[in-house]
Amino acid sequence: AIKIRSYVIDQIFILLSGCLAMLFAYYMTKSIVWITVVLELLCIFIWGIWCKRIILLPVDLLRRKKEEKQMINFLLYPILLPFFIGMVLIYIQKNIGVQRFLSLVTLAGGTILSFFVMLKVHNEGIQSVTFGSWPVPYGITMVADGMSTLLVFTTFVLAFFIVWFGFERIGTGRESHFYYPGVMMIITGVTGAFTTGDIFNLFVFFEVLLMSSYLLIVLGGERKQLRESIKYILVNVVSSAFFVITVAYLYSVVGTLSMADISVKIAELNQPGILTTIAVLFLVVFGMKAAIFPLYFWLPSSYAAA
Repeated sequence: AIKIRSYVIDQIFILLSGCLAMLFAYYMTKSIVWITVVLELLCIFIWGIWCKRIILLPVDLLRRKKEEKQMINFLLYPILLPFFIGMVLIYIQKNIGVQRFLSLVTLAGGTILSFFVMLKVHNEGIQSVTFGSWPVPYGITMVADGMSTLLVFTTFVLAFFIVWFGFERIGTGRESHFYYPGVMMIITGVTGAFTTGDIFNLFVFFEVLLMSSYLLIVLGGERKQLRESIKYILVNVVSSAFFVITVAYLYSVVGTLSMADISVKIAELNQPGILTTIAVLFLVVFGMKAAIFPLYFWLPSSYAAA
């Protein structure tokens, strides 16, 4: 009886939320078509809630408690949410009102999700999930600790106000040329980089956010933008190449890409020379990407042009 009551309450809450979403969509777009779209998405969402044991809780594969399974999926939501919404926005880039609405709702939802993940980590400690049920350290692991969840939460809060502020500053010309999908993919890369526990996966998320930034820096097509974007892209391509080479060096020494396993094996190695060289290479790589002194030569002109 308690489960049935909880299920009914969930469905009522979802329906009320959907009604508010449809009203807001009509207010933003003044089009009845998008009410139908929101209604269809709502039906899909309700169906997903009804089938959540099949979609979210694969008991035969994970063999864990129900709460642990829910937390495993919950840990990935702040990464998956902007990723999938970004793909949806690609197909509606000409409808600025809908893009604004979905972007703000996504960032607000990501803020709430990341806040709950942060509370979960605070109450129960570090949370992790390894894809494909591979044994650690062979699988790709995502880890949520106090620092990473705080950074993810901060990212969503800042992105929400930046996008909101940009409504009156970016201009409809740029907004209609994949501005919002680019922002969503950057958020995906940033949150994934903060959450990953695998150093090669860190490189992958870096490339996701960098490819999105390549789009945003040339958005508008001005001559100054195109000139400075070449410098920006060249610097980041070179630093990414150094990143891969450094990861390969590190793997040849420690034999693993898991950050937790790397920390254990480095303490056991007696090769300070090669480890120092690898550390310097990582410093150069992240120094170029973060534009720290004296590797900041590319940043002022590129950011000013953007």
